[in-house]
Amino acid sequence: MRRNGSAIGTIEVWGNSTALTDYMRIGLFAGLVCLLITAIGTIMLARRFEYELVKPLNEIATVAHDVRLHRRFDKRVAPLGIAELDRLGSDINALLDELEGWQGHMESERALLAHRASHDTLTDMPNRAAFDEQLGRRIEAAAQRGTGLALLFIDADQFKTANDNFGHAAGDAVLVAMSERIKAALRKQDFAARVGGDEFVVIVDPLGTRREADAFADRIRHSMGDPIGLPGGDTYRIGVSIGVALYPEDGDDGTALLTAADAAMYADKFKNRS
Repeated sequence: MRRNGSAIGTIEVWGNSTALTDYMRIGLFAGLVCLLITAIGTIMLARRFEYELVKPLNEIATVAHDVRLHRRFDKRVAPLGIAELDRLGSDINALLDELEGWQGHMESERALLAHRASHDTLTDMPNRAAFDEQLGRRIEAAAQRGTGLALLFIDADQFKTANDNFGHAAGDAVLVAMSERIKAALRKQDFAARVGGDEFVVIVDPLGTRREADAFADRIRHSMGDPIGLPGGDTYRIGVSIGVALYPEDGDDGTALLTAADAAMYADKFKNRS
C-alpha cells in the first residue's frame, strides 16, 4: 500500500483452491445429471407421444391410403384408445360403410347393365352383339388349334301362325320354350344366342365332322316335337329349319360362316315345304 508515493504497508492473500475446484466439479456433475434426466424424460415423452398419438394417426393414414389408392372400402380403423381419435375413427368407419354399400350397389348395377346389353330380354339368351363377338373369338381359337367348329342357324317354321291365332303372349311363350330346348341340347362348351325375332344360332365347338353337326341339328329338331304350353291352356307344336355351316370348309371368317349357315337354313326350309 502506498501513500504520497511511499509504501506504508503490504497485504498478502493466500488460500487453497481445492474447495473451489470441488465446488465446480459438483456443479458440473449436477448439471450433467440434470441434462441426462432431461434427455431421458424427453425420450420417454417422445416414445409415449409416438405410441399414443403418432401410431394411431398412422393407423388412420394407412386406412385412408388403402381406400384412396386401392379402393379398399372394406378397411376399417381399429379402436385407438384416445377418445378424440376414436370418435374420428368411428366417423371414418361409418363413411366407409356407406362407400362400401354404394360400391356394391354400383357393381351390381354395372353387372346388370352389362348383362342386359349382351342378352335378349325375353329368353335371357345372348343377343346378336354377344354372338358376333363370341363367333370371332371361337374362329380365332379354332384357327390356332387347327380344329373345326360348326354354326347352326335355326329358324322357326310358321311362327307367325302362333302370333296370329293365339296372340303375342303365345308367341313369346313359344320363343321362350324354343330357347330352353336349344339350351338343353347344348354341351357345356357350346354357345347359343337369339339373333332375331324367331332366329337362333348355335356354335358347336369343337367339332370333328359334318356328320356330328348334322346329328346335333337333328337332336334340336326332335326336341321341338313336343307340344308347347301356351297362356290360357292351349298347346302349340313348332317346327324348325336348321342350316349347318362348318369352319373352315364353308367359311373362314364370321361373316362367311353366317352367310353359309343362313343359306343352308333356307335350303332346309324349302325342303321341308316340298
